[in-house]
Amino acid sequence: MRTIDNASLHEEFLSATTENDDSEPVVSLILPDGKNMAWEFDVQGLCIRREVSREDMLHRILDATKTSTSTRLPGIRLRDFRQLDQAYSASDKPSIVVRQQAILVNLGPIRALVLRRSCFVFGNLPDDVISQLKAAFVATVGESPSAPFEFSALEAILSTIFTRFALKFDAIQPEAGVLLNTIANLERPRDEFERLRTIQSSLNELKTQGDGLHHLLVSLLDNEEDLALMHLTKLYDEPDLDFHTMDMEYVTTLIEIYLQKIATTLSAIALTTKKADNTESSLNLKWTSKRNQLLMVDIPLKVLFLGAYIGAFVTAIPAMNVVSNLATVDGVFWGLFGCLIVFCAWLYFFAVSHLRKHGVFVGFKAPTPAAPVDSFLTSTLVFDPQPKETLGKRSALQFDSTGGAQSIDVTRHDVLQMTQGAALASGLNNQESTVTRRGSTRRRRSASISARVDVQAVHMRDLRMLDNTLTLANEYTIAVRQQAILVNCGPMQAIILRNKCLIFLPPGGKSLAATLQTQFKSHMSDAKQHESHGFEFTALEAILSTMCFVVAKEQHKISSVGGEQLDLMAKDETNFSVLENLRAVKNAMSELESHVNGLRTMLMTLLDNEEDLHTMHLTKLFKEPQIVQDLFSFDTEETETLLESYLQTIHGARTAVTLMIKSIENTEAIVMLKLDIKRNYLIIIDLIMTLVGTLIAVPNFYVNAFATNLNSHLQEVNGVFWAITASAFVFPAIMYMISMHYFRKEGFSMSCSALLAQLAIVGCSRPGAFQDTSQVGHAFYAAVIKAPAAEIPTVWENPIPHPIYTADEVDHIQETHRNPKEMHAKVALFAVRCLRGGFDLVYGYKGPGGGMKPNDWINRCLFLETVAGVPGMVAGMLRHLRSLRTMQRDQGWIHTLLEEAENERMHLLIFMTIKAPGPIFRTMVVGGQGVFFNLFFFTYLISPKTCHRFVGYLEEEAVHTYTAMVEDIEAGQFGNWKTEVAPLIARKYYHLADDATMLDMIKCIRADEANHRDVNHTFANLDWAKDVNPFLHVHRKEVPSTEA
Repeated sequence: MRTIDNASLHEEFLSATTENDDSEPVVSLILPDGKNMAWEFDVQGLCIRREVSREDMLHRILDATKTSTSTRLPGIRLRDFRQLDQAYSASDKPSIVVRQQAILVNLGPIRALVLRRSCFVFGNLPDDVISQLKAAFVATVGESPSAPFEFSALEAILSTIFTRFALKFDAIQPEAGVLLNTIANLERPRDEFERLRTIQSSLNELKTQGDGLHHLLVSLLDNEEDLALMHLTKLYDEPDLDFHTMDMEYVTTLIEIYLQKIATTLSAIALTTKKADNTESSLNLKWTSKRNQLLMVDIPLKVLFLGAYIGAFVTAIPAMNVVSNLATVDGVFWGLFGCLIVFCAWLYFFAVSHLRKHGVFVGFKAPTPAAPVDSFLTSTLVFDPQPKETLGKRSALQFDSTGGAQSIDVTRHDVLQMTQGAALASGLNNQESTVTRRGSTRRRRSASISARVDVQAVHMRDLRMLDNTLTLANEYTIAVRQQAILVNCGPMQAIILRNKCLIFLPPGGKSLAATLQTQFKSHMSDAKQHESHGFEFTALEAILSTMCFVVAKEQHKISSVGGEQLDLMAKDETNFSVLENLRAVKNAMSELESHVNGLRTMLMTLLDNEEDLHTMHLTKLFKEPQIVQDLFSFDTEETETLLESYLQTIHGARTAVTLMIKSIENTEAIVMLKLDIKRNYLIIIDLIMTLVGTLIAVPNFYVNAFATNLNSHLQEVNGVFWAITASAFVFPAIMYMISMHYFRKEGFSMSCSALLAQLAIVGCSRPGAFQDTSQVGHAFYAAVIKAPAAEIPTVWENPIPHPIYTADEVDHIQETHRNPKEMHAKVALFAVRCLRGGFDLVYGYKGPGGGMKPNDWINRCLFLETVAGVPGMVAGMLRHLRSLRTMQRDQGWIHTLLEEAENERMHLLIFMTIKAPGPIFRTMVVGGQGVFFNLFFFTYLISPKTCHRFVGYLEEEAVHTYTAMVEDIEAGQFGNWKTEVAPLIARKYYHLADDATMLDMIKCIRADEANHRDVNHTFANLDWAKDVNPFLHVHRKEVPSTEA
């Protein structure tokens, strides 16, 4: 065995400074001779302050190892001592190093050396730490005087560390809960966020420390060699003892209890962190909703401002210091003033109704707050942790073997004597067993095939684990001891013996006690039919069924409240009270999830422990004590089946809880998307109104400039007033179209309809929103025409004759152009090219080849068809009026002109099934139609030839446009339009096959435009007053009869 070199003995044992758990420097008292002050605890638990050095420690350890002749045991080395030195250790990572006749413990502020007969704790520890450590040593040594001192010392150190760790969390948890509720209810939190950051940092630090302690204990349990070496007393008395014959049940039980403690505290830390995350997500929703509410208040105010601003602009026009001849006209003032008042009111109500139509309800009134749900979510699994004690006694329910219950008051000492009496009566204390494990999956026993084992008796530390003043509400464990099963199920703590069961309930747990008594009576009546079924399993089953019943009841209650709040939030995401209620539901679900996971882990751990499955047969071991000699000689199938059935029940509850939590998270995500889309929609509207206001400000500026009482030498010039007025109206319109084109070119979508479509799609994702859209549209149509739904035809045939094409005809449409020879033709061509140039500029037309997106093509076609449908109707109307006025035949022109107008309207209806125009687009159509209708109307009165030639050239451009669309579709620039099925309205109108594609539909529309081109060029060549329509026989078709 290697020993430490003598030269190293002069080095200091500890550094001059160490750190406590609060990261405050603690000065070690280093004496001039290199010795250090330390606390020495003896086997009686008493301590003294004395000087020690590394040489003293080394001699003590070497003396203890002289009796051993084994060379397989690792001896103490200098680097082991340095691990206790803050100056030499690489980090504050906790460690327990086991060497021959020494255990070196480095846990936070406590750095100790545990020997067989003494324990040295180094460093100048804070007073509260040393006080707790002294009390822990006295308690552990007094409770287990026969236990080896090394285990008492280790337990005292672990108890001090883990108690301080739990107390730190207990100090943070209430403050965190109050702070989260405060932040959730404050309108403008300020210093609270800094406090929350501090608490989160403290929780993260605690979690890191807890994870280190948890990892340390798990690693220690997995290391059987270290577990064996920790038996300093036994190895001192029997230095050549074989490790495989040692029973390590005592030390593993000791470590497992503190492992459960740290796991429970870590679970509580995770739950608190989860509540903080729930509050954060709720606040994100709340503040996003509040931003939207502010925008919805801002929008109507801006609409009112814009209306008043436009009115002020219009009223400034007559005030110009320019001759207009309007000042002498009677009634102009009141007419103008009244129109402006009506316009302002109309603009406001139009904007509000438009927003309301698309699900955006503007207003100045906050939503009606929802009723709070905190009182409904009060959990029956969480109670006041302070028990009602009288003179150290605690109230409990004692169930006997018949199922009868009585309330008694007991102390921990009474319970310990009760369990010790049951163990003595069984005679197991005198039984020494050799257990041969068969397929055991217990981790700490996995390496052992055969070993002596003593079933551990109930220890005082086991009873402390059942005290709800020392444990957390969500701690779930089942520990099997000699003739006792200790159950800790959240609010219930129980001690099950072979003939009685003692259950501790929290204050205020009357309903829980009633449920427990009902379950006991029910299971006792069932147990009478199975004589071999021991009382301990009946009691255990009653406790498990009670917990399953309570968990299921809690899950149903929270799910019901949560479902209602989810529906309310999906309907109105601006209601802050609903968001607060949903936060309470999420916190309640998180707590329930913690309890369910605790139950599930408890049952799975017990099912994986074959030794506990056998030793929990208290009645069988009492009646047949000799069976302990071969503990695995009997089958535990019935016990495993019982536990698995409740594990399955808990798994179902866990699935329901997980689904509810996911549903809440999904709904929150969907609501956040809706809020984001709605906010973008409101921002676009706000930007459009700002743009309009800015554009109106420019002409308003120069209109007001002419209103100044200064000589401009233009006051008496004829036509100046009308020129200024026309430019004041034309400039904003042109600049608006140019601005919108620029925005689209730069990639900023200013389409409100696209955002509203996204909002509608997202809105359908909430619960209950999935419907058959065809049925919804059908019902809406039936309501509009005030007719029963059964009377509405599902297939509609256009009754007006129109051309029907073959596949060969639509594939051979040619792009032709008539060269203008006459003056009217040249004027018409010039007008079409000017109109086409402006139209291309506004809509950013780039032609085929991928420069145009599908949305650009659809917008172009929609506007084109709204213009193309005007000439046929205007010309037909004028010829109709002329025929009535002159009382003469029209020579058949009216029919073809009306067919043309209806055909163009059908094109518009077809494209509207692909994309619904937005409000801005519709407004532009109204303006364009008003201008174009009047211009075409008056032009046709003057020169019908020019108008028909204009339409002919216009249809030539339409054929060019649709040909470019066909090229892009065939090149794959339109997505899947080449294979996508055309809308039903197009297939019925053109009598296409059911699998006709969008490409076939565009080709048919192009053929229509080519036909209109040829018809109007022909009409332009004819004498409009005398010649007969040469196309009467072309489109005349029999309309299918609708009669049966």
